[in-house]
Amino acid sequence: MKDTMSGKGAICPYCDHLHVPEDEEIWELYDPDCCGLTCTSCGEEFEVNVICSYTWVTEKTDEQEEIEMARRTAAGMPGRMVQ
Repeated sequence: MKDTMSGKGAICPYCDHLHVPEDEEIWELYDPDCCGLTCTSCGEEFEVNVICSYTWVTEKTDEQEEIEMARRTAAGMPGRMVQ
């Protein structure tokens, strides 16, 4: 049996059918503790391991940005610093 990996859904390791959760309403594919699955194309059973990745994006509040701008202006520095 071959291993497969996809960012779009579970690929059957027997027939390469792509099981897209939204298309087939297989919502358990979003569960990190998922599961075994029976391929809707070839009927074979296979195991699915879900790898989750999280990314957090943060930014300063408008109030904090205004405070920093006022400090820079008072110190004779340009407005917003670019990093």
